Amino acid sequence: MRYNKDYRNPPFRYRRRTAAMAGVGAVVGGTGAAAAGIARVRAGETTPIEAARDTAVEAASAAVATGTATAVMDSLGIRNGFFNLLGTVVLATGTKYMIDTAVSTLEETLEEQRILKAIDASEPPPHAGPPEDAEPPENAEPA
Repeated sequence: MRYNKDYRNPPFRYRRRTAAMAGVGAVVGGTGAAAAGIARVRAGETTPIEAARDTAVEAASAAVATGTATAVMDSLGIRNGFFNLLGTVVLATGTKYMIDTAVSTLEETLEEQRILKAIDASEPPPHAGPPEDAEPPENAEPA
């Protein structure tokens, strides 16, 4: 089966445009996040590893948001002009907001689980201490 690489074929052209716009979104989102990450690392607020992770998450979410908005606008047949720009901005903003909300909820859940594991690990297991009816050591002060 031969793959049709006819650039005049609308579905192929729209996929290329969506992929290109997703790439632009990744570059713009990643650049902004990298600049903010560098400032936070220099201020000592975060580590370089955390800043790189935040940059990757922001770049990926910006790419998904921009690509999704472009695909929706193309599927609606709005390809030029003010309404295309307006629709793309609104859809990309909504998509980015949804992604950021999901990521922050996931991070909070993971942090809560990590805290609960630390609490569970720090509690002594049941019956770990001396028996309650044991006599106190000789050098212990009376209560």
